[in-house]
Amino acid sequence: MLYHAQSFARHGYETSILAYRGSTPPRELTESENVQFVYLPTHFGWISSLVKPLFLALLPLKVLAGAWALLWALLVLPAAPAYLFVQNPPAIPTLAIVKLAALLRGSRVIIDWHNTGYSVLALRLGPTHPVLFSRLPELSTLATSFPPALPLAPDSTLFSSASSGLLPFRPALLVSATSWTADEDFSILLSALELYERAAHISSSGAGGLKDPQSSAPQRLPRVVVLITGKGAGKKAFEQEVKQREKGWEWVRVRTAWLAREDYPKLLGSADIGISLHTSTSGIDLPMKVVDMFGCGLPALALDFPCVGELVKDGQNGRTFKTAEDLADQLITLLRGFPHTGPSELDRLRQGIAQARYGGEPGRPWGNWDENWDEVVMPLLEAQ
Repeated sequence: MLYHAQSFARHGYETSILAYRGSTPPRELTESENVQFVYLPTHFGWISSLVKPLFLALLPLKVLAGAWALLWALLVLPAAPAYLFVQNPPAIPTLAIVKLAALLRGSRVIIDWHNTGYSVLALRLGPTHPVLFSRLPELSTLATSFPPALPLAPDSTLFSSASSGLLPFRPALLVSATSWTADEDFSILLSALELYERAAHISSSGAGGLKDPQSSAPQRLPRVVVLITGKGAGKKAFEQEVKQREKGWEWVRVRTAWLAREDYPKLLGSADIGISLHTSTSGIDLPMKVVDMFGCGLPALALDFPCVGELVKDGQNGRTFKTAEDLADQLITLLRGFPHTGPSELDRLRQGIAQARYGGEPGRPWGNWDENWDEVVMPLLEAQ
């Protein structure tokens, strides 16, 4: 939503951002004369962490408190907004309150669909729960956001040296991003890394090395560092599982982190492979993390689901997988002989990001945020 706010401000719209406090907003917004922040109170946030019976009992209290805080903030804005731009999910109580405020203040509502609210809530309550009373029959658009192998010199990191640049024995860097929700199963990644660990151990002996299709020489597998960014309730359990597995791992290391907004694209631009485990609760929303990866020139390996082919073109700008075994096979194939001294499959996938066409048929070329925003959102504003 911050990108949307920047685009509104760029076109001269006076923009109010209603949000909860958390990460530091980007400087482009905090220093803009066209932007003001309105922070909402976080009443009863602890209810979401309760067990299901207590969660259901106290959910109305949380919804009512959030609804009133949002409605009041919208009603006391000094000038009636021409547009209320809202992201969905969250749908409860946001969509109803925004619609009510729009009626009271004469505003028009624009919804940025990232997913369906009922399908997200079904993860917590179950798909047949009576609370899930409202479903949208059709949506027209959705969002398309180790130990070193050798002793290191004092001026070196795991990946590079101040004197000689990237190290020839550096590990491959894999990245993913998540909010640690139930619609992303990171056990698939851990199982794939377990298989990769075994393959790397075998290939290190030489006798079991993987053969290069263009050569009779064995191509050994590199060590792998996996960095996963994001916050969420499932993060701690994942870290405990990693801690246990790494006791038997020599070739794989997994770490979690939370990055500042300006550091995230730097990480993606420095990585070798991106990984997406997004499955879509509705089956019709695309992983924004892959959009970020492609925007930084990073090929992605993405878990397959019905519409992901609109974004990840298997074999052109990335690969899709269905199982942990598939993912392990893809990692082994792409990282064989890494770091590569000549053109590689990773290079070809990286080049394919700009060459692919995206969305449904006939598709559209890759573009930057401003180009797409001006093409998709501006006509909605100019038509009014």
